[in-house]
Amino acid sequence: MRRPAVTEDLPLPAVRNIMQQQSSPDVNYPVRFNGSGGEYFKIWIVNILLTIVTLYIYSAWAKVRTRRYFYGNTLLDNSPFEYHANGRQLLPGRLIAIALVALIALGEYLSVYIVAGAYVFLIVVTPWAICRSTQFNARMTSYRNVRLGFTGTVANYYRYLLIVPLIIFLVPAGVIAAIHFSGQIDRPTAMQFLPIGILAVYLCWPWIHCRLSAYSIDNTRYGTAPFDTDLSARRFYRVYLGSIAVTLMIIAALSLLGGAIYALANYAKAVDLFDVTSVQNDVRQQLSIAAIFAMYVVLIAIGNFTSAYVTARLRNYQYNRTLLDGRFQLSSTVRTRPLWWLTFSNLLMIVFTLGIAYPWAAVRKARFFADNTSVISQFSADQFVADQEQATSAYGEEFGDAFDMDIAAGM
Repeated sequence: MRRPAVTEDLPLPAVRNIMQQQSSPDVNYPVRFNGSGGEYFKIWIVNILLTIVTLYIYSAWAKVRTRRYFYGNTLLDNSPFEYHANGRQLLPGRLIAIALVALIALGEYLSVYIVAGAYVFLIVVTPWAICRSTQFNARMTSYRNVRLGFTGTVANYYRYLLIVPLIIFLVPAGVIAAIHFSGQIDRPTAMQFLPIGILAVYLCWPWIHCRLSAYSIDNTRYGTAPFDTDLSARRFYRVYLGSIAVTLMIIAALSLLGGAIYALANYAKAVDLFDVTSVQNDVRQQLSIAAIFAMYVVLIAIGNFTSAYVTARLRNYQYNRTLLDGRFQLSSTVRTRPLWWLTFSNLLMIVFTLGIAYPWAAVRKARFFADNTSVISQFSADQFVADQEQATSAYGEEFGDAFDMDIAAGM
């Protein structure tokens, strides 16, 4: 029987219903990030230089060094995570990515069918690659000598990422074709059902996102202990619709502000508050460029805010409804505005430093999410980890041989 997951409003009712009554209070096991921008900059700049010198080959080892740094500096209850992969395991994925890019670039000069075939191959192989990468990265991650695992199957990734969206996309085509054969409309064209199909997939995406997220969490384990969640598609729809509403409200407010400024400028011109004709053409041109630049900045800021809204709401919802072994609840306290400011200021840092500030931006992001993540339980984490270490040792599972290559690493 499936264990009920916790709700966001009441953090631990499921735990209290499942386990016996405990007299001990809840314990909060915090997550923190100890890395620094200066330390990561040294790793980052060496990775870039060696990747260039080796014509992208070293990027596999660069990714391993980066993950080991961030995993090793992410601490849960004062113990770090570890990443056990090596560059040799990630290299095949990089080579496949290079081959696909080269095939697409070469196809531009040879035949459009080559390009189309490469894109079709990429679409078909993507669900398999995502599942493969998820399995690999879970097995290459450990906490206090206990590895994570993922038992999901490729078939379900194809179901949620390819088959279901394709069926939803083709439904409008079938409806229009049926209407055509009934004699109600002339011969339909692709442009008649293509936008409707895309809209249908978009409207169903919150449900797909919900189901895929629940499937991924339910098939993840720590040692032999399973993660468990109970997600509602209704909440995903609320978040996505809320993001649309927030975006429209911001755009409406900015439109009203822009209209007021435009009306004020016309009024000033009408009453000759200032001599508009004295403004030189080059100054007008500079003002126009500045206005266009400001418009792009505002649009990027709105996009970042919408993304932050969706990320914060869905992350909190999924974490706060996830249990580990029915005893440990994940907790997330990310808020939209701090996350928006983090992503937007990071973008400005990277742009105005021509990319040099990327290591500091990455460290700021890692620290922000760590500071807003914790694990809550009434039980001893030390005893639980010890039990899992003993269970996995008795189970005798091999971690290296079965998954010695991350095909999706470079895709």
